[in-house]
Amino acid sequence: MSEQSGVFDWIEFPEGRARFCGGVRGADQAGHETFAVEIAGESYYGEISSVWPDDSHFNLRIDSFGHSRMENVGMPVREGNPFIEKFLSADVELIKSLVLKLIQSFRYPWNLQ
Repeated sequence: MSEQSGVFDWIEFPEGRARFCGGVRGADQAGHETFAVEIAGESYYGEISSVWPDDSHFNLRIDSFGHSRMENVGMPVREGNPFIEKFLSADVELIKSLVLKLIQSFRYPWNLQ
């Protein structure tokens, strides 16, 4: 894995690359925290949020994924939506792996060396 030089830079992993994209105003005009995964040379975007079960712990949740453009995040994920990609099972496993590695590799900017 290459060193992360910025919070929103692509991070290279053996099986592909992923990055946090930051907050965007999505198709629904609401704010969304986004991430991207590159598969076969194409970038796909999703929304990630935090869920706080108590005052000192949190979990990350993928709210949607498969948008072909970052600005489409927030668009309803429905059957037949041409702006949402469908993935094969093998691709889903690759996506899961990349997202987990992305989250595990994250370091706050003040901890970068």
